[in-house]
Amino acid sequence: MAGDQATAADDAERAYEGAKQKVAESYATAKDTMACGAREKHEAAKERASQVSGEVGAKMREMAREL
Repeated sequence: MAGDQATAADDAERAYEGAKQKVAESYATAKDTMACGAREKHEAAKERASQVSGEVGAKMREMAREL
């Protein structure tokens, strides 16, 4: 009987550790996925800001020529 309890406790501990590992892996994957999405949005925003800066600069040069 004591052996059965020890085996059950070991099984439960292994199951717990396995579940804990899966949660950690899922968290890491979700974090990486979110980071990648945020990185893509950041790069797109930087590109758009660069385009707008170029357009503003061109408009300012055009206006300066007209003066």
